[in-house]
Amino acid sequence: MVSYDFLLDSVLKHPAKRYFLNLVIDGSHCWFYTALAQIDPFLDIEHLKNRMSESLRGYLDMYYRLCRNVGHTSDSHSDFWSKDDEYVEAAMIYLLKSLKGCVNEYTFLPMLIALWIELEHEEGSFDQYVCLKNGNSGEDRNASNNESYPFHLFNYAIPTLVARVNEDRGQKAMMAEAHGA
Repeated sequence: MVSYDFLLDSVLKHPAKRYFLNLVIDGSHCWFYTALAQIDPFLDIEHLKNRMSESLRGYLDMYYRLCRNVGHTSDSHSDFWSKDDEYVEAAMIYLLKSLKGCVNEYTFLPMLIALWIELEHEEGSFDQYVCLKNGNSGEDRNASNNESYPFHLFNYAIPTLVARVNEDRGQKAMMAEAHGA
C-alpha cells in the first residue's frame, strides 16, 4: 500500500523540485495552481501565488544569511541553493509547510498529489484522464466537477505510486539478497 510518507518522500526527493521552486519564486503560473483552484474553488490563487513567492524568497534569503554566517557556504547568493540538494530539499519542506497552513486538512493530500503530478510532468496525461472520466471532450479540459477532482487525483496517482513502492521493495530485496549471499 502507498503511504503518505512515500508520497511525501517522492515529492521531497524529486529531481524536478528545483525547477518547481524556481517557478514559485518567480511567481510564474503553473498547472499546480490550476489544480489547486479545482481542489479548493474558494482559494484565492493569485494571492496564494504571490504569498508563496514572497515567503519562499524570504526564507531562502534568511537561510543563505544563516549558512553564510556560520560558514556552511561561501557561495554567492545566486549559486547558494542551485548547487546543494540539501538546501533545495529544505526549501521544499518550507514550501510544503507553508502550503499546509494555507489549505485545510482535507485538501492537503490532494494538493500534495497535484504537486507530485506537476513534478512528474504528467499534467497533460492527468487532464486527459479527467476528461475521460467526466465524459468531456478534449477541448473542454477545464470543465471538471470540483467535488470529484480530488478523487480523480487519487485514482490517477495511486496506481503509479503503488508500482513505485513495489519496485522500490523489489530493489531493496535484491540488494539485501546480493549482500546476504
